[in-house]
Amino acid sequence: MKRKVGIAELKAHLSEYVRAARKGAEFEIKDRDEEVARLVPSPSASRFRTIPAKGSLKKLDRLPGIQVSGSITPEYLDEVLSELRMDYYDKWMASKQST
Repeated sequence: MKRKVGIAELKAHLSEYVRAARKGAEFEIKDRDEEVARLVPSPSASRFRTIPAKGSLKKLDRLPGIQVSGSITPEYLDEVLSELRMDYYDKWMASKQST
């Protein structure tokens, strides 16, 4: 959910807005009636919330490329997401260099 906030309000309560952004909130920063900036959560600030499996993980072992040993931790998910982002960034950089 995006909220609109004026510069004076943001300045007066900056730490509260930063804490809210860490928790996933987005803010449009307005100067009079014009949007001049956005305050959004950093991708590294948001972590995955893990939900325990209700059933067996044995079926996952049959999927190609999936190897489950123990539980999937938030740290493991952060690592996977980081690798996916790096792959995307590498492809983007390669496309920029070739043009």
